[in-house]
Amino acid sequence: MSDTASTHKQQLRDISRRLMRLDAGKQRAFLSQLAAKGVDLAILPIVRQERKRATLSFAQSRLWFLWRMDPSSAAYNISATVRVRGTLQLHALQQAFDALVARHSALRTVFRQQGEIAEQFICDPQPISLRQVTLDGDDREARARALARQEALLPFDLEAGPLMRVALLRLDEGDHVLVVSLHHIVADGWSMGVLVDEFWKLYAAFSCGETSALPRTEIDYADYAEWQRLWMSAVDGERQADYWTRRLTDSSVLQLPIDRARPAVPDLAGSARRIPLDPALADGLRGLARRHRTTLFVVMLASFKLLLYRYTGQSDINIGVPVANRHRDETHGVIGMFVNTQVLRTQIDGRAGIADFIAAVHSATIEAQENQDLPFERLLEILQPTRSLSQNPLFQVLYNHQRRRVSGNPPDTRRRW
Repeated sequence: MSDTASTHKQQLRDISRRLMRLDAGKQRAFLSQLAAKGVDLAILPIVRQERKRATLSFAQSRLWFLWRMDPSSAAYNISATVRVRGTLQLHALQQAFDALVARHSALRTVFRQQGEIAEQFICDPQPISLRQVTLDGDDREARARALARQEALLPFDLEAGPLMRVALLRLDEGDHVLVVSLHHIVADGWSMGVLVDEFWKLYAAFSCGETSALPRTEIDYADYAEWQRLWMSAVDGERQADYWTRRLTDSSVLQLPIDRARPAVPDLAGSARRIPLDPALADGLRGLARRHRTTLFVVMLASFKLLLYRYTGQSDINIGVPVANRHRDETHGVIGMFVNTQVLRTQIDGRAGIADFIAAVHSATIEAQENQDLPFERLLEILQPTRSLSQNPLFQVLYNHQRRRVSGNPPDTRRRW
């Protein structure tokens, strides 16, 4: 980076730090002055602020509300299970997790509410409590799977914490299963990838008697939460809210043909079915995407919408799509709840050709990405759809398209279980 570019970047950071020290009214006035001077507000970076408490992000506010409704629920637990083969150095493992907790403030955050305002409180680093279970007998593999599931389904206390649990299941001297569980309010799917990758780097370093060589993250999650509130209230929230309001007003509820009565309150006990695609079919789908100058995601989403159209007979279809919401560089290495949900609406004309339909889904996807910052929770506040515990607001089906994450670690060192 040139000296001029480095100086410019530092100036932007100084502006952001000054901005975050102001109260809400002065922040808006300051931003208006910057915009009048031609400053592109989108390039202002999120900056680290040393803090012990912060407002909740919009996504955290929703999860806090849902936890208050049912503190015993494990519906928003997320977990990673890793098989560790070979000689295990327990002290290095403990050091690695302690370093992760010190490094990422979200892993030592709790939530409390006084009056109508809930806040996140960042605690001082403490050693992680590592639960160890030794299994023996011919059925230890099955018992390990059952214990891993039990660990993943234990509820969290968001007020007391901690919101990360670690269990080590010993199947043999050189065979262990590591189960890491977190509440969704402090992490998301991307975060789990960050956590596992950093754990192995730290564990490798501590196993060799070295210190951590990981660079400090640019920001903490609490910095993002404060920035998100500012961005939505004073920068781009009104424009994005206007887009989604026009896009989703008067959309219909998808009526799926089900073979039993919809329960008044879902029990969230779902199941999974794996259907592998024939390699030739997968190649054909990629070729179709190339011919239409779009992505495999768009082709698969368009196909799914047509399937729902065939089964429901409805031409107005909303599908929820999760997005990582990490388009700012500062957020890439941070553990926290960044993920957002977009609602992609498509009107299907049964007389139109497939090329036109793929083009329509492509355009809707591009527009959604250009307006991805508006939190789903804020969208619900604006649209005020009819609410019922028996169904989700705005969409009844979610489509999640993920690339397989390829790890750089040797296959005999670790594998997801």
